[in-house]
Amino acid sequence: MYGAVLIFFYPVDCGEPEFPSSSNGVAGAVTTTTEGATVSFQCEEGFFLSSDSNSTVIQCTNISNMGQWIPNSTTLLCRPEGAHPLSY
Repeated sequence: MYGAVLIFFYPVDCGEPEFPSSSNGVAGAVTTTTEGATVSFQCEEGFFLSSDSNSTVIQCTNISNMGQWIPNSTTLLCRPEGAHPLSY
């Protein structure tokens, strides 16, 4: 007879998301930073993300047992309405 194998899963922690200081947007309140947590991000009036949306949600995700915010919060930049995504 074989012994039982116990496997423990601990949620990863992504830490506080970091947003660029010149993002032209604002992040919602961070209530938790563990796997599955979400944080909203809203562009200021007249600004849009490269997806032509003015808001998105990032989520703390387990990537190879490391916590990572997806999409990466440091890449969220809001561009002025009408600006070409590659020029901003």
